[in-house]
Amino acid sequence: MVCGSTTRTSRSWPRTPRPYKVEGIGYDFIPDVLDQQTVDKWYKTDDKESFKLARRLIAEEGLLVGGSSGSAMAAMVKAVKDLGLGKDDVVVVILPDSIRSYLTKFADDDWLAANDLLLPTDAAAKAAATAENGESNASSATKAGDPYAGATIRSLRLKPVTSVLKATSCAEAIETMRDRGFDQLPVLSGPGGKLVGLVTLGNLLSYISRGRATGQSPVGDVMFNFGKMDEVVTDPREGKGAKRRKFVEITLDTPLTELSNFFEWNSAAVVTELGDGKGKTLSKPVAVVTKVDLLTWMLGQLASWKPWAWGIQALAFRTHDTTANDVDLDIKLPHLGKRELFRSVLAEPAVLLFRPDIVGAHARVQQALAPRQAYAAELGFQIAAHEGRGQRGEEVELVRGDEDGDGAGRARRAAGARAALQRELDRYSYVAGEFVWTGFDYIGEPTPYDTSRSSYFGIVDMAGFKKDRFYLYQSRWRADLPMAHILPHWTWPDRVGQVTPVHVFTSGDEAELFVNGKSAGRKKKAAYTYRIRWDDVKYAAGDLKVVAYKDGKEWATDTKRTVGSAAKLNITADRTTLAGDGYDLSFITVAVVDANGDIVPQASNNVTFSVTGPGKIVSTDNGNPSDFTVFPSPSRKAFSGLVLSIVRADAGASGDIVVSATSPGLPNSSITLRAG
Repeated sequence: MVCGSTTRTSRSWPRTPRPYKVEGIGYDFIPDVLDQQTVDKWYKTDDKESFKLARRLIAEEGLLVGGSSGSAMAAMVKAVKDLGLGKDDVVVVILPDSIRSYLTKFADDDWLAANDLLLPTDAAAKAAATAENGESNASSATKAGDPYAGATIRSLRLKPVTSVLKATSCAEAIETMRDRGFDQLPVLSGPGGKLVGLVTLGNLLSYISRGRATGQSPVGDVMFNFGKMDEVVTDPREGKGAKRRKFVEITLDTPLTELSNFFEWNSAAVVTELGDGKGKTLSKPVAVVTKVDLLTWMLGQLASWKPWAWGIQALAFRTHDTTANDVDLDIKLPHLGKRELFRSVLAEPAVLLFRPDIVGAHARVQQALAPRQAYAAELGFQIAAHEGRGQRGEEVELVRGDEDGDGAGRARRAAGARAALQRELDRYSYVAGEFVWTGFDYIGEPTPYDTSRSSYFGIVDMAGFKKDRFYLYQSRWRADLPMAHILPHWTWPDRVGQVTPVHVFTSGDEAELFVNGKSAGRKKKAAYTYRIRWDDVKYAAGDLKVVAYKDGKEWATDTKRTVGSAAKLNITADRTTLAGDGYDLSFITVAVVDANGDIVPQASNNVTFSVTGPGKIVSTDNGNPSDFTVFPSPSRKAFSGLVLSIVRADAGASGDIVVSATSPGLPNSSITLRAG
């Protein structure tokens, strides 16, 4: 039996529109590519059970799945019960999505509570934790660490409210908004009456453009009616007894902390006179407060705030010239509905953590999306030779083109933009570090090469082998570690006499390159650059050697030399002693080397692993994103000269485990592990 998650399809199901939160499976159409005749039975699932099972997969199995995967599991549970299946039956469930786009949704208890999807057990746990800490929503504004220092809405100095009556025409409301510069107005039941709703430009545009209202229609027909709203409008974390249509009364004395919490679920608040405190009636409005009002107050208080930290995924970036030194940093502030941008408002003593591999909308550098040792010789190393001397081409390890042939130009432009951005970020003392997507390649999301099995984003590939990009980060963040790394490899039989640039990552401050024993020059690392470049080197078989210096003293060396054809297999293990518990693993690396023991960089020899003794092969890999060989296969081609086998000792076993590697035309090689 196979279970999967798809759109609503059965024609026998009710067609009444209803809200749903599991994205992508509630559409009111049937995809043309779906062959309904192959489906034996349909099962209908709901949001709550889908999210419950998705969260269990994450918590109990470590599978970072999305809501659609939870829906597939929910259908499976129902099918297993219907069919009377037992523990010996095999059920395959297709998990169609990941959690990447839903971290702020069903993975967040608050989001679940706001949408009435928080399970009773979760709600009870939240309430117990709150009681144990001696905290409540009412007291949260005054507890230690309040970022608003106990300030209230009165501190915002809001303008007096302009309201309209429920019977006011839409045309009159629009005219009022235009004259006063507002985009929303509180609605009263009548002259001197109570607050009953809110009319916005969005409401008016939606209703009038669709012919559902005219200029003469009363705003009561188009407003957000507070008596009929379906969503929670107060803090949802009050436990099982909370009413969904409960209003929270916002007054001038409401603490800004409570207002900030309110803004997690709402875009604006109507400030009223203090009412009866029972939530039965709403008092007369005195002002409207928005996120912009709160943000404006926050910016005015920055100078007096104590140190704080900020993690940012994306920085908006503008410059007319990618080689310019003046760069405007626009920070996308979190939790803002319209993602307002503010220019360089950060100041000491703030601490910023940023993600460098996203710049603007389309500035991913191509080599950040490349597998290990992938250099595009067919493009003539255009990026390395032309991206701009002295600039940082951080992620461009040399070049790798897109399959459409335009990769060099786009990567060159992106490299220039990223270089300018990185220089500016390094100048600011409040930048504490960087986080990247991702440390390792991972299964799925093979952007932009959609015929592959895995991503290309990692600093390390899926086999755990280091890409050139690893040494970029090592040279940048391990200034204390003597290191130098040459790229590319130096085996290019088809490039004799052609320009083949040589780059070096080093934690030193200058380096000298020797090509076949002759110096190609000693160069200093320029300010805000992260590699040293020799872009005019012409290829000739032989060797490269770099000597790096720091403070005038020799610091580190690295060599690359032209290799011969594959001659043997070199096998090593990250550990040779394993616990006999059925869990401990040894990672066995096989390198295809020449007669001198140097890795053959283009080697793709097929390698077969075998085990004798109390152990077994769990998986093999080579780090190639386009290799679809199944992981349990004992045979796999080397990629860039390397291939990996993972071996596990049997539970309760002891003794020698001999791991052998064979490849046609090459001598066999083996290594002995000890279990127990």
